[in-house]
Amino acid sequence: MKLLVADKSRGIHFYDMNTQVPIMTLDITSHTHQQLTPPLLSVDWLPSNYLLIGGVANGHWAIWDVSQSRYPLEVKSAHNGPATAFRWCSAGEQMFATIGNHGNEVKVHHLGHQKVPISTNLPGVGGISWHATLPLLAASSHRSVRFWGLEL
Repeated sequence: MKLLVADKSRGIHFYDMNTQVPIMTLDITSHTHQQLTPPLLSVDWLPSNYLLIGGVANGHWAIWDVSQSRYPLEVKSAHNGPATAFRWCSAGEQMFATIGNHGNEVKVHHLGHQKVPISTNLPGVGGISWHATLPLLAASSHRSVRFWGLEL
């Protein structure tokens, strides 16, 4: 019974739905001076581990572990242009996808590796979505849908 609300400029807030009271806020800036520059445009809660939150702001992604800190554990560059979407892979805790470069680029990131498994340019990406149980990513682009199957 928790609700996650992302504020473009101030951070990520959690509310208790029973009492409708804020219970926690995650900061955009990091205690190691890594920082996401607002606006925070997309956040996602990892379905298999509710302690992990991911998000994008400008050209960077960040990962928070709410059990450890209110600051991001990692902040890394994702795209040359602004990043607009972040989605965790439902099948594994280590993988997520982002849309960036003004909606023309899709990247899949793996927390355990430096190499980006997928980086592709697609004109006008409208959205990304993961299969519920498989590491299968779909991205809409104009009048088509592209699919990628990944290994965990």
